[in-house]
Amino acid sequence: MDETKQYKIILVGDTSVGKTSILHRLVFNKFSEEYRSTVGADFLSKTIYQNNIITQLQLWDTAGQEKFWCLTEVFWRTADAVILVYDISCEKSFQNLEFWYKQFKSKSVNEDGTEKSLPILVLGNKSDCQTRAVKQEDVEQWCKEKNIKLHFEVSAKFSNQIKESVTKLTEYITEGEKELENSHYDVYGEEEQYSSGLLKSGKKSVKLHSETNRSEDCSSFRCCK
Repeated sequence: MDETKQYKIILVGDTSVGKTSILHRLVFNKFSEEYRSTVGADFLSKTIYQNNIITQLQLWDTAGQEKFWCLTEVFWRTADAVILVYDISCEKSFQNLEFWYKQFKSKSVNEDGTEKSLPILVLGNKSDCQTRAVKQEDVEQWCKEKNIKLHFEVSAKFSNQIKESVTKLTEYITEGEKELENSHYDVYGEEEQYSSGLLKSGKKSVKLHSETNRSEDCSSFRCCK
């Protein structure tokens, strides 16, 4: 009988970087031009089958604003990995990764108060945009400083690298960092080739959405969501 595993993965990042769009592309293979700001946290699920292991992913989409603070340490304590998302067309969203990194680090602690080490995936969304504001080498350097081994540029709009990046993160969680300690994955807008293992998806629950406008910093890049 195939082994079954379940992992809780939390997405964090600024408002409007496309966290919800990434999840909807991954789970439902759909993309909407309509922008909706997440309030609190939404929970979707995705099942992956690879190497005779059935992996159920609990994907948590968090609000990229002050409502983030409603997520307690108990919420983070049960997390198995974190996905940091920025918008390659919005430099401020990349600069703010430092803020999000520090915040989840301060919240993800073990019951004894010690820091919990979580696998991290960095996603640069909107790789389909013609206008780039974030330099690739800057992201590489930032990831290197934080010892983050997984970084992909993706497009929720055209599905580029969405499945590959999350599948790679799942492998990272399942096999452990030791298997990948000599590898660093940086993928920049290449054609998606890796898609094996993704079987089915489902929506466990969706909570509390409200319509809001895009932040001023990224409003000029609405062509790519």
